[in-house]
Amino acid sequence: NYFDGIFSSAEIGHMKQEKEFWQVIHNKLENPDKKSVLCWDNEERKLLAAKEFGFLTELFADFKNYDNKIKNYLTKK
Repeated sequence: NYFDGIFSSAEIGHMKQEKEFWQVIHNKLENPDKKSVLCWDNEERKLLAAKEFGFLTELFADFKNYDNKIKNYLTKK
């Protein structure tokens, strides 16, 4: 299992553009090193707040791009 969680703004109660959204996720994940958290979204503006919070971010463009990028992350372990 490569995912520690899947989170939505409806579940969290904050929009992805808000720092509070990412803080709640950080807390739910039990405060890991922020550079160990990888966030994906198909809108760059939503990833900006995650990046500013300190999380790693990737823009989802299509599955092939996602598949290549995720394989790169998994081989870095």
